[in-house]
Amino acid sequence: MNIKKAVAYILCTTFIFVSCNRDEIAEETTQQQPIVEYVESTEPEEIIKEEIIFAGSTHETDGMRRIIRDYNSQSKYYEVVMHELGMNSETSFHQIVQDSKEVNAKYDIVEIDLSRVAEFADSGFSMPLDDFIQRDGIDLSEYLPSAIKSVMYTDRVLAMPLTVSIGMMYFRTDIISAPPKDWDELLRLSTQLKGRENTENGYILAGRYSGNLVLQALEIIHSYGGQLMDIDGNVSIDVENTRRGLEKLSDIYNSDVVQKRLYMMNNLDVGEIFAEGKSVFMRNEPYMRELINKSALVRSNYAIAPLPRGSEDSEIILSGRAVVMNADSENVEGAWDFIKYLSGYEGQKALAVHGGEIPSLLPVLQDFDVLVVSNYFATNSFLNAIESAQPKYITPNYVKRMEIFEDILASYIQGEITVETALANLEIGMNTIR
Repeated sequence: MNIKKAVAYILCTTFIFVSCNRDEIAEETTQQQPIVEYVESTEPEEIIKEEIIFAGSTHETDGMRRIIRDYNSQSKYYEVVMHELGMNSETSFHQIVQDSKEVNAKYDIVEIDLSRVAEFADSGFSMPLDDFIQRDGIDLSEYLPSAIKSVMYTDRVLAMPLTVSIGMMYFRTDIISAPPKDWDELLRLSTQLKGRENTENGYILAGRYSGNLVLQALEIIHSYGGQLMDIDGNVSIDVENTRRGLEKLSDIYNSDVVQKRLYMMNNLDVGEIFAEGKSVFMRNEPYMRELINKSALVRSNYAIAPLPRGSEDSEIILSGRAVVMNADSENVEGAWDFIKYLSGYEGQKALAVHGGEIPSLLPVLQDFDVLVVSNYFATNSFLNAIESAQPKYITPNYVKRMEIFEDILASYIQGEITVETALANLEIGMNTIR
């Protein structure tokens, strides 16, 4: 065999071997290749919730915190983050805006006193809610009429009512079986019963400046049929009846039956005094029952009733809380969703059951669980009082005018000026605020 033939034979043999070997490897690889099945994933896609910033007041009960926790656990799209501002009815709008800047957050929702609705609306902060209410079929007739009246300004709904409140008279049933009917009887009974069952005071109330003093004064003035402003927020002092109210307020504050350090105490301070069994009577808010019911000494020995009347023209003052939406919110749908939850049945019930608050949504007052906790809500005396209560003056200038009122009140009660001077200064001072 010559060299060419030998080389050709070797190349041909090598090609055949390699080709056959490739076929065997391919066949082996095919037999060993695992079968992969592609199954569509059933895991839901993770939804990143949008954050809603809620600026709320510091609550003395856990009702609001529970509501936020419950809402966040069931909301698919939104997560509420609460900033407690420690607000009260005297906190200025500008302070709230400043607080917003300091926490580096633009508040989507702000909880305010009912008396502040007109102020926030007039400043341009609040977004009208009428379109949301109509779109979602919210029936405003199911709310306490005076609460809805409080959130209306320029014929628009500028907030949703949260809770309402009226001043209540707490009294010790192991000392007296029925509450006083009028303020004179309160003073007489307080003097007579002080000291019974180891009590140190006949009557206690929150007299601290910055809101409490003003509210006490308005309650007593209106219990005599007096007023400082008309329904449109114009200064219109009923001199005779307002005078009677101011004089009675001074009698109470300067009497020997009230607690010491009256001007330094808020509702919680006096609630603790009553819970310790140190007073026969107490003026406080309905939610204070939660604290009193924890007292082994008092919880079975007290009842509550509407405040005493001053005259036949007596009128009850309605206070409470509302929530407004920031007109500059970048998430109006999320803000409205939480507002709707807060002012709806679940939110209102939680505030009543876990916070002792009076719901503004009337059907909640008839809820079984609510009545178990607050059976007083079913009594005629309470229902008549809450339904007849009227809102505080609806005007953007409420806070500024009440600051003037408070300064004049303090001077009058401390004996620095006469009641005539107080009334004259009040009319002049409030008219300077336009």
